[in-house]
Amino acid sequence: MFELFDGVQVVLSTTATDMRRGFDRLSRLTQSLLQKDPMPGHLFVFRNSNGNT
Repeated sequence: MFELFDGVQVVLSTTATDMRRGFDRLSRLTQSLLQKDPMPGHLFVFRNSNGNT
């Protein structure tokens, strides 16, 4: 995690994620997997799974 702008954090997920999930399911992943609140304006970056994982 690092700060891009003053107070804005960028959180990177190293776990492969099915990007077909949509925003609601990615938001729930942010809460459960990363233990972060998705609403304060931070940036969350997920790695796409290629179907082989």
